[in-house]
Amino acid sequence: MELISVIVPVYNDQNNISRCVDSIISQTYANLEIILIDDGSSDKTGDICDQYAKKDGRVRVIHKQNEGLRAAIITGVNDITGDYIVFCDSDDWLCEDIAERLYETLMAQNTDGVRCGFLRHEFGTVSKEEAPVSRVYSKQEIESEILNPFFEETGSITSSWSNSRCGKIYKTELFKKALAGCNPKLAMGEDIEVNLRYLALCGSVYILSGYHGYCYNSHAGSMTHSYYPELTDRYLLLGAELRRLAAEQKRRGIALNTLMDASWCEVFFRVIASGETLFNKRKRIIRIISNLSNTGEIENRIIEYKSYVRWSIKIMLRRLVFMGLIMYGVIQRAAKLLNR
Repeated sequence: MELISVIVPVYNDQNNISRCVDSIISQTYANLEIILIDDGSSDKTGDICDQYAKKDGRVRVIHKQNEGLRAAIITGVNDITGDYIVFCDSDDWLCEDIAERLYETLMAQNTDGVRCGFLRHEFGTVSKEEAPVSRVYSKQEIESEILNPFFEETGSITSSWSNSRCGKIYKTELFKKALAGCNPKLAMGEDIEVNLRYLALCGSVYILSGYHGYCYNSHAGSMTHSYYPELTDRYLLLGAELRRLAAEQKRRGIALNTLMDASWCEVFFRVIASGETLFNKRKRIIRIISNLSNTGEIENRIIEYKSYVRWSIKIMLRRLVFMGLIMYGVIQRAAKLLNR
């Protein structure tokens, strides 16, 4: 059996890392090297990883300073010795036969990569995500049915190869080439960037439908649901990198405007849902709106923003009236006490 490298980037995830690693060391495909990249964790995550390395000789831990997900992945990929790569995020876990199923399918189909389906665990429910049918994409079909539509029509590959690096098996040699062309500073959309570069290098890939081997844990505290001040800058960099990739591959990149508009709209609603003050929200929302390229989207967001502002002003006025009444009552009460 050929060696498969399983890479797990982890940061401050002491509550989930054991479930993740247990699912990997229990794989029916035993010829694994398991690389845990501790990205400068300040909790007990690093110690837990070290304990696994002592118990299982296939586990290696790399402790590094905190530099983010992309840097952790680069560190892991540069350190592996396996012929193939499987990724798992630390708060997710693998079905026990995923490595075997992906590898056997890769061999049977003689392709450069295989994608399977997901089981998404979200707020107490479980849903399945997969491509509609199992099929091979030849090099020509990768171009005509995945890459070209992404850049020129849809801005998405979710229905075919999917954005995520998880739930897949990659050839190490090709993945290293793809990763070498990526921006190491990218902190948003890292997976879609490396997948687009990887697909461009492939002779063929296979989509495995009907099998859900990767368990994705979606929770409210994850970065995919929250707002943080650096988010707008990260989306700007993602847009710049996707346009750079389009230029490298001599594409027009028409669909990137739609993709980035959708991204800005997502930021818009994350800002609204965050706990920032109205003044800070106003500054950030105006910046977001200024980055929208589609006129209809701009109008829609301005309308939504104005409605939000009107609602906020009404709430503030009601609070001021209420506070005024309270203060008036306090003053009247104090005056009566003083006049006694």
